[in-house]
Amino acid sequence: EFTAKDYFDNELKRPELLGRIGYNNIVPFNFIQDRDFLYKIAKSKLKPVKAGIQEKYKLELEFVKEMDVINYILAGVDTAKGGRDILNAINDRLLDPLAMFLFENKNDLKLYRNCTLNVKVNKEGLAFEFED
Repeated sequence: EFTAKDYFDNELKRPELLGRIGYNNIVPFNFIQDRDFLYKIAKSKLKPVKAGIQEKYKLELEFVKEMDVINYILAGVDTAKGGRDILNAINDRLLDPLAMFLFENKNDLKLYRNCTLNVKVNKEGLAFEFED
């Protein structure tokens, strides 16, 4: 097992830096390896998106084949950046296209109040469709 001490001693060849920082002040970071854990994080981050769309537009956001949508989002995640990149992928792969769809259909949003907005994956990426 590679430790912070090994890194400062052998890689940086600056053990005095570790002495200044203090060994107990270093928190090791492990990358997320478990795909199920990534799914759980992504799924939990979709709940506030649904709530926000409901609150702002009075639309029920429905992920058709939710696992397909989550897989599509996770395809944009760089696991080397940790769980935080899931939020970036949600922004880039879901929120940006969703915002563009809502903007393009802004004149119809009042007509679809209390309806469902379906989100599904197709060949081009995500597709959005109102359902009465």
